Amino acid sequence: MVAFSNDYMDGNNRVYNWGELVENVCADEHVKVKCTVRFYNGAPVNIIKARGRIGWQILFERKFDVQDLSDDNLELKGNGEAGLKQAFGEDPASFVPVLEVFFPTRGNLNDDNDFLFQHVLAIEIVAEYLDYKY
Repeated sequence: MVAFSNDYMDGNNRVYNWGELVENVCADEHVKVKCTVRFYNGAPVNIIKARGRIGWQILFERKFDVQDLSDDNLELKGNGEAGLKQAFGEDPASFVPVLEVFFPTRGNLNDDNDFLFQHVLAIEIVAEYLDYKY
């Protein structure tokens, strides 16, 4: 597996994303992805947003919201799934689950990084899939 993280600007929002290439997947069953963003107590959850996506074969993706806020305002959660059978047939499949966290920029990358580290405790991406059997 190959993991990655990076950031970019989308309008006035700084977007941070994390993902990992998952290979040798059986395409007979849908892949399921659960994303969670955990906040420190007191984080301004009204301005920090998140979204998820499942990408495959470079051009295809399924987007999903990560906006179910826990009762204690310390977690955002969301789930998505995608079928890979049409794209991969009987061959080994691969996909990339991605979690993005974004908020209005504080003005520059250093201030945005500080804001992220002050308010986001952890991110979690859990992918459920079947291994490809040769």
